[in-house]
Amino acid sequence: MSNPLNRVNRAKSYRGLASEYRHLAANDSSTETRNYYLYMAKNYSTLAEAVELKTTQEACEERLAI
Repeated sequence: MSNPLNRVNRAKSYRGLASEYRHLAANDSSTETRNYYLYMAKNYSTLAEAVELKTTQEACEERLAI
């Protein structure tokens, strides 16, 4: 089991990257490049959600084990 604080920081980092890609997409004139940036933003958002879900799941499991 990894450190929950490390996972929270990783999720924040993924959310930051997603935000940066959304910003890049909003400021690009090429449809192809914009779609790529939005694709990357979605992937990083999904990673953040997965990390947050894992953190929540492990916290619940710890509470049930007590």
